[in-house]
Amino acid sequence: MTRTLTVEGTVTAAVDALAALTTQGSETAPSRQIPVGKTRVTRIMVALAGDGSIDAGSAFFLRLSGNAFPGGPHIIPIGGNGGEITASADQTANFHFAIIDVDIDVKAGNVATISTEYGGVDIGSPEVGVTLYFD
Repeated sequence: MTRTLTVEGTVTAAVDALAALTTQGSETAPSRQIPVGKTRVTRIMVALAGDGSIDAGSAFFLRLSGNAFPGGPHIIPIGGNGGEITASADQTANFHFAIIDVDIDVKAGNVATISTEYGGVDIGSPEVGVTLYFD
C-alpha cells in the first residue's frame, strides 16, 4: 500500500535561500516521519506559485535531506515561475504543477527534511507544496 507525506510553506527569503517546508495548511506541525515499512520514494507531486510582484523569472529546486534519505541530499529541479500579474502587467498565471517519478531510498522511522529554494530573480513570496509517495 502506498503512503504519502505532504508539506507546504512560503519562501519568505529572496533568491538562493533554503526554506524548510514544515506545515500542511492549517496543521502547523505535521509528522515528517518516514512511514514504517517504507523503503523508497517513488513519486513526487509538487505545486508552486509566485505572487507575481515583479516581472521576473526563477527556477525552483526541491531538497530532500537529513537521516531519512541515506543517499542524500537530493536536489531536484521542480519548475520555474515568471511573469507579472499586477493590473498593468501581462496578467500571466504564475503557477506550476509537476509529477516526478523517482527512486530514492529512505529509512523508515526517520524524519524527512524537505526544503525548497529558487534562483534567478526575487519574485516575491512563492508558495510551494510537496507530496512524497512511498512504496
